[in-house]
Amino acid sequence: MAHTPLHALSKCGAIVQEVLLHALDHGTLRAAGLDVFATEPLPMDSPLRTHHKVTALPHIGSATFETRHAMAVLATSNLLQALAGERPAAVFDAAAS
Repeated sequence: MAHTPLHALSKCGAIVQEVLLHALDHGTLRAAGLDVFATEPLPMDSPLRTHHKVTALPHIGSATFETRHAMAVLATSNLLQALAGERPAAVFDAAAS
């Protein structure tokens, strides 16, 4: 797995910071671009802030017109369905609805 880039698309605790840093320091991973962290905002003393193989980014994965428009349409549809007494099509916590 040497020189493998890491693409993490989760905020579910799937990446353990210490394991990530070890993989970067020992050449298992070439680099990591991160925009989600276990603790947010990322603490000022986090080694992820200064590691030369880490690029820390703001949440930009959804920063396109198309994605933001789709998010607005979905939110509006959910709101209208809820106001009509219906179950919204996109429910975050199905057990709570």
